[in-house]
Amino acid sequence: KQKTAYEIYQCDWSSDVCSSDLQALHHEQAEQARLLAAIRAGQGDVPAGWRGHRLGLLAHQRHARATACRALKGAYPVLARCLGDTDFDALAWWLWCVQPPPSGDLGDWGASLPQVLLQWGTPVAKEQAALAALEWAVHAAARAPDPVPGWPPGLAALQTSSPDTLWLLPQPGLSVQPSGPSALASWLAAQPAASAGALGEMSQTCEWALVRRSGLQVVVRPLEADQARFTRRLLAGDSLGQALSLAAPRDFQDWLRAALAEGWWRAVSTVASVRLHDTKEEA
Repeated sequence: KQKTAYEIYQCDWSSDVCSSDLQALHHEQAEQARLLAAIRAGQGDVPAGWRGHRLGLLAHQRHARATACRALKGAYPVLARCLGDTDFDALAWWLWCVQPPPSGDLGDWGASLPQVLLQWGTPVAKEQAALAALEWAVHAAARAPDPVPGWPPGLAALQTSSPDTLWLLPQPGLSVQPSGPSALASWLAAQPAASAGALGEMSQTCEWALVRRSGLQVVVRPLEADQARFTRRLLAGDSLGQALSLAAPRDFQDWLRAALAEGWWRAVSTVASVRLHDTKEEA
């Protein structure tokens, strides 16, 4: 009977059988790595251990390229539409080759694309990077756990406790993105009219977008800069008191009404939350 990887690693390491199984496993891993490298390279010698014709390797390459494009388009449908099929296919294949998927879940692959585009440095690439960052936030929110329904537990503590001892815990998938009006307008224009119509005018001036889950849907809306900076500090792990002292919105009550009405937070806690992202944009 062929052993599973788990059984191999659980066996007696000092036995000859275990040593043989480990060598076979390592050999298979090396063969798979060489094959994947050949598929990504698209040229060079057929890897050792490849038993088929070179045309078989080319078929693997075509399949990998189609998979890369399909997976990346699932996360970035608006960017794909803006770039066109040819350019987006080339971009997806390039990213697949230089940063292959880290796991079998292709929905986790592609998070680095906004940063890659930003590093290219051109004005067009920067706009594309902002759109890509917004789309990845939408993609991540769609894959996040369901939001916790109802008013956030601990809400009464806002009236009875010091803000320095309170932390607001976000609903899964909540984020605030520095999208810029061009990226936000492009994303909204690609949505159904019912989703984008009322927000289109506001998106022309807002530099920030709030992304959240609403039931099974992902909602994106413009957010004023003062509210965005304040919300990001809370998302970054600041206590309510810290966020108020460093980036208080012009009208805290207005911000709080919107946050509660739209269900941004799942709880008010007296325990410090984990920092969810860096604060470079807030410096």
